Amino acid sequence: MVKKPDVQSGSLLERGRSPPDLPARPLALDMSEAEWERVVAERKALVAPHRDHPAVRRALEILVPDVLSEDAFVVWLANPTWFHGGLRSVDMLEGDPESVVAHAQWELENRLDPH
Repeated sequence: MVKKPDVQSGSLLERGRSPPDLPARPLALDMSEAEWERVVAERKALVAPHRDHPAVRRALEILVPDVLSEDAFVVWLANPTWFHGGLRSVDMLEGDPESVVAHAQWELENRLDPH
């Protein structure tokens, strides 16, 4: 099992905000609950064939549930604006855990609704 890394000062976890208090719906998309569920389902289908890849498993262990909900993780992982082909770069996922956490936390704080 991958040890969850320490997070940088000022992170969501160190400020005492827990993932259950943070919905995983991107503000920029301004979508309904039904639309969000459709996006999650589509991206789960994209991620499913790659779920056993060591880098995907590692990112899942690092991020869920301490940084992202599982739905938010799937949407983050399969974000088509960040990776051509629909799945995040394996090179990025195989990077050091602190970088993966920092990147996911930045996206959570800057792209997802905190209310």
